[in-house]
Amino acid sequence: MKKIIGLCIVLLVGVVVFLKREDLPKTPVLSDKDVQTNSQKITPKSIEASESIFVPYWTINSSSSLNSYNSAYYFGIEATEEGINRDEAGFNRIEAFLDKTENVPKRFLVVRMVDKEVNSDVLKNVQVQKKIAEEASTIANEYGFDGIVLDFEISSISFGAITERVTSFYTSTAQIVKQNNLQFYVTLYGDTYYRVRAYDVPAIGKLADRVMIMSYDFHKSRGNPGPNFPMSGKEEYGYDFQQMVSDFSNDVPVEKIEIIFGMFGYDWEVDTDGKAKEYGESSSLGDIKASYIDDCSQLRCEWKRDTQSQEVKIEYDAKDGTKHVIWTEDNESAKRKKEYIQRLGISKVSYWAYSYFANK
Repeated sequence: MKKIIGLCIVLLVGVVVFLKREDLPKTPVLSDKDVQTNSQKITPKSIEASESIFVPYWTINSSSSLNSYNSAYYFGIEATEEGINRDEAGFNRIEAFLDKTENVPKRFLVVRMVDKEVNSDVLKNVQVQKKIAEEASTIANEYGFDGIVLDFEISSISFGAITERVTSFYTSTAQIVKQNNLQFYVTLYGDTYYRVRAYDVPAIGKLADRVMIMSYDFHKSRGNPGPNFPMSGKEEYGYDFQQMVSDFSNDVPVEKIEIIFGMFGYDWEVDTDGKAKEYGESSSLGDIKASYIDDCSQLRCEWKRDTQSQEVKIEYDAKDGTKHVIWTEDNESAKRKKEYIQRLGISKVSYWAYSYFANK
């Protein structure tokens, strides 16, 4: 009798559990088609695209139109150990830039800090840092710019003391710029994480209104030939564009991120093994396309689109008998990378630089 009662209790508990499970939402088994559909549901379908252009002071005379861009970045004014240099060409051509971009909705003033030795000295002097920020803000307001882009380039790897100094400089600059009712943008290397550069990206991301990622120059002129910044292929190259986007997106809100495409390439003289014999020479996309794709001016030119990087690779034999390799970003590779980031919610892109294009 006890066995019968025990069996009944077990059956009763089983029925209750079964009924409870029926009340729970069921997890569907997804086919490949379902997975694709589900992915599309969580991907932003309609992102308002924003395209901007960098305008170096030395290319302002170019006849290309700028009216299609949302913003123009004037590159720019030079910062030194003495503050902003008002005696060099960048400062003297501000008005020419403003005339050229009068129909562009927003214009930003880039503070050029590309001299590594100067930048190292600036990091040691807090008063100079404040002077740079104050003078740049005064100039930006005087000429009617919407904001400032700090292009502070440093090659040091991320040691604690240097990183702290860099962050301190960005902090004081951001405060001064915003006190002057200007937007504060920054540029950062695309290989910041890969080469462990001295930037505290999460901290900078909180300070800046926009973080502009220079997704070019991954393969340096002083190294061996390779893509400007490969779309994929980190197994071969050690890093790629997709990993770069993931790294920055983990530390910076996607709405703050802007990707800069470098519309240029390097031309390396190579040996029989394809290794560089000399430093690569940079050329604009327009010049590369005209000289090696549209009309080969050398003994032999062959080009193809690399499936991993999505970029164009050109191999040619020069008239002097030397062998060369060129890698370049082009309109199509930039378009494919742009489509990729838009699926991730990043809508802002810009191009380095004005006059570098081939029929954009």
